[in-house]
Amino acid sequence: MKNILAIHDISSLGKASLTVVIPILSVMGARVCPLPTSVLSSVTRGYGTPEIVDLTDFMRRAKEHFARVDAEFDWIYSGFLGAPQQADIIMEMIRNHASAKALIDPVFGDEGKLYSTMSMDMVRKMRDLVRYADVITPNWTEAQFLTGKKAEDPRDVCLRLCENSVKKDKIVVITSVPNSKGDCVNTVLYEAEKDEFEVIYGDYTPHEYSGAGDGFASVLLGALIKGNSLDKSAQNAAKFIALAVEASAGNKKCELEIEKVLDSLLDI
Repeated sequence: MKNILAIHDISSLGKASLTVVIPILSVMGARVCPLPTSVLSSVTRGYGTPEIVDLTDFMRRAKEHFARVDAEFDWIYSGFLGAPQQADIIMEMIRNHASAKALIDPVFGDEGKLYSTMSMDMVRKMRDLVRYADVITPNWTEAQFLTGKKAEDPRDVCLRLCENSVKKDKIVVITSVPNSKGDCVNTVLYEAEKDEFEVIYGDYTPHEYSGAGDGFASVLLGALIKGNSLDKSAQNAAKFIALAVEASAGNKKCELEIEKVLDSLLDI
C-alpha cells in the first residue's frame, strides 16, 4: 500500500480538496496522510464567504515532526495552498523525502483569470514548486500563468512547463484546454521522457462542479500508482468525473456527489 502525503485544504460544507481526495485514493487502495493547508467553513462557491484558518505555521511544525520520526511517503500530492510561503514548505518536504514522487496540482485560477483569493505572488511560488514535480495537472489558465505567456499551441505550453525542471522525466497533464469551438473540454498529456504528446477529447458540460479538478487529479494519481499508463490513467480520471457529473445533475450547488460513483474506481 502506497503512502500519499496529501497537502490540500479542507472544508466543512461542500465537496472539494481533501473531502474529495481522501475517499477517492482510499477506495483505490492508497493510504492517505492528510496535511491540511487551511480549514474553511465551506467551499468558496455556493455558501457565501467562508471563514478560513491559515495553517502555514502548523505545516512547518508538521514538516519538522515528519523529519523527527523519519516518516516515509511514496508520493507527495499538493493542491490548493492557503499562502504563497506554503510552497516553500512543500519544496523542502520534497527535498527531504527524495525517494518520494510528487504530483503538484497548481490551483490558483480558471477562465483566464486568478481566483479572487490568489495573487501573482502565489503564481510565482507555484512556478518554483512545479519544477520539483514528477506530475503536474494545471488547467489551461494555470498552465499559461505558469509559463508567463498566452499561447494557443498546447504542445508548446507543455514544453515550456518542462523547462528548468528538477525532474527530467516530467509528466504534464493540462485540463480544460479549448477545442475548435472555444469550449474548454479537452485534456492534453505530455511525457517528457518519451517526448509523447496526446489529446483526450471531452464533451461540453454546461455547469462547473466544485471538486472536479481535485477528483480528476486524484483518480489520475491512483491509476498511475496502480501501474496504468498515462493515457489510460487520464481516460479513467475523465470517465470518473463524467460519471460523477451525471450522478450530481440535480445538485443545486453544483457539487460532485462522488459517493454515488466511488465503486466505479474498484475496477481500475
